[in-house]
Amino acid sequence: MLQKLVLILSFVILGFHSTAQNAVTWSTTKEKVEKEDNTYLIIFHANIADNWHLYSQELSSPDAGPLPTEFAFDANENITLIGKVTEDKRKMHSAMDEAFGVQVNYYDGQVTFTQKVKIKSDKVSLSGFVYYMVCNEEMCVPKDMEFDIVIGG
Repeated sequence: MLQKLVLILSFVILGFHSTAQNAVTWSTTKEKVEKEDNTYLIIFHANIADNWHLYSQELSSPDAGPLPTEFAFDANENITLIGKVTEDKRKMHSAMDEAFGVQVNYYDGQVTFTQKVKIKSDKVSLSGFVYYMVCNEEMCVPKDMEFDIVIGG
């Protein structure tokens, strides 16, 4: 009996994981900043599946509630990060989340996050991770996405 219960729970957990697996599709692009030598905008595009949402970097109660979206860049002496990652706040929703009991900022559909960088050589690679949480009406799942984008050249 216990083995059947463990097996059923395993399928349920795996089913939730595979459903959340495709909740956000990420891609990255780069744009040269005009009139600024060796300066680029690195744009992270999040395409969020129907009935899911992705939390903002800015949450009113970061220690209570969902995990905010966070960008972690690997150290690279040939890249200078200029400012912090910005997000397209025109698409942001803000609401009281009953499950967490706090005010949350989130996105659905599509959103972009942008990091401005200056490179010190002709061609460099910017790598790191995006840590984020996706939720629907039934569950929340913490996720991460590794990125590596070549800039310049």
